[in-house]
Amino acid sequence: MAAINARNRLIDGIARRLGVKGPDSMESRALKRKIRGLIPSCVSRGGQIAGNYIQPICIQLIALAPETQMDAAQLVALLRADELVSGTLDENGLYQAMLREQARLHAGGLDRQIFMGHGFVQNGRYHINNRLAGLQKMILELGNDVEANREIAMRNIRGALGVSGVRVYTINTGTKTWQHRLVEGEEGTSRFTEPAVPQEGNEKDIVSKLLFKLPSNMQRLLDEGLIEVHINRSWGYCYIKDRSKCNFADDAQLRRDEFGDIEQRRVGYGEGNARELIYVFFGGEKDEEIEVYLLTNWAVQKPLFVSKKADLELLHAFSAIFAKNREAAVAYKKMEEMATKDGLTGLNNRKYFEGLFMEELERAVRFHQPLSFAMIDIDHFKQFNDQYGHPFGDAVLRMVAQTLKGKIRNIDTIGRYGGEEFGVILPNAPGENAKEVGERMRSAIERLNIPFGDKTVAVKVSIGVATISQTEAKLLWNALRGGNMPFEQSILIEKADEALYAAKHGGRNQVKAWDPSMQKV
Repeated sequence: MAAINARNRLIDGIARRLGVKGPDSMESRALKRKIRGLIPSCVSRGGQIAGNYIQPICIQLIALAPETQMDAAQLVALLRADELVSGTLDENGLYQAMLREQARLHAGGLDRQIFMGHGFVQNGRYHINNRLAGLQKMILELGNDVEANREIAMRNIRGALGVSGVRVYTINTGTKTWQHRLVEGEEGTSRFTEPAVPQEGNEKDIVSKLLFKLPSNMQRLLDEGLIEVHINRSWGYCYIKDRSKCNFADDAQLRRDEFGDIEQRRVGYGEGNARELIYVFFGGEKDEEIEVYLLTNWAVQKPLFVSKKADLELLHAFSAIFAKNREAAVAYKKMEEMATKDGLTGLNNRKYFEGLFMEELERAVRFHQPLSFAMIDIDHFKQFNDQYGHPFGDAVLRMVAQTLKGKIRNIDTIGRYGGEEFGVILPNAPGENAKEVGERMRSAIERLNIPFGDKTVAVKVSIGVATISQTEAKLLWNALRGGNMPFEQSILIEKADEALYAAKHGGRNQVKAWDPSMQKV
């Protein structure tokens, strides 16, 4: 009875804020029935709506009362002021709670036909669509950052479906390599921490092939109901009921999952408890990268689905929404890269690189740290173009760029400075540390051999590094910020350029750190 009274107070409070006139009028009673249908009991306890669901619910509430002169954000603020909003609700198991409520209503003979737009039924009893809260929350959180969206999707699909574990991978469609990106609720390390091609014929290899053409050896499994596959233009899934019965099963990995493995840091889920799973993937062969979400319930040793039909319906709704957003985010990322990246090498272009330099310079001033810069030039680059042609010269630039990028620190920033020159910003790196990074880059390029026909061509670089003190950094920051000095004439860039000149004239294929004797007159 107390719970019913608390819920009635909540409904009354919302109706009042929506501007209902006359609490016992026909209009008032009709609106309250709609409000009651929009707010499931599993997200409104003790007469309050869970804080992490208040915004999507308020969007729907505003739609119920179009005559109101406020937006959803204003309604949220008013309900918070009325203390009708609680803290964050733990999303784990939320979907199961909705299913239990659905079962309770069904047991009471309530035939619920969802009315599109408001979520109420036609027989006078109202109930929210059991996908509304989780899906709308995800819609509000998703943005233009592809990597951030992965975390949002992982968290929301885990919460909505109530699965115990999610692993996120990406597949490079060019190289067919898998790479592990994120994990939540799963034990152990992945074999795909570094990009790798799955072994021919095993589980992940089959999933890769699914994206392009159904492998012939899967038809029997489909016929016997051991797997289910759904694929459309932008997303799909492969549900495996019992991987131990599949001819593509990786028996060694199955044993590790069930009985543990020291190398992969797995305790093991127990015999028979790591066999049911579902792969959900987004993208297709025309995309550069495909995202794969591996969902399991191994940690809680329960079936993957509470109600398979209902859970798959939710998965379809989730996937359709996320796929559409993902396409938009990927397109946005490509547009952003066109504005900030060098088209040939994929590194930061000159203009964007200069902006990043200003950010690092400001950080050096603020935190009283030294700042270093490395200028890199490919030795005898003109000869590559003249002897082997410009396409080969372009290949050299791409290979050198990616090799350099792989040898700098996580906090360093690399860009194409111009022609065959590259620049690397080295934050908080005293002179000796900067030279060490330079030497690491030089030696990596020295080992680089680029194929041309039936032979390989060696490539070498010369590198000049320079460092400025905290005091010099502050002077430089003031000069550049005021527009009194072109970027290439700044003291740090000039010193690195002088050191590069010394490396070139000292025999090339070496690293030189600036000293006063190098200063040009």
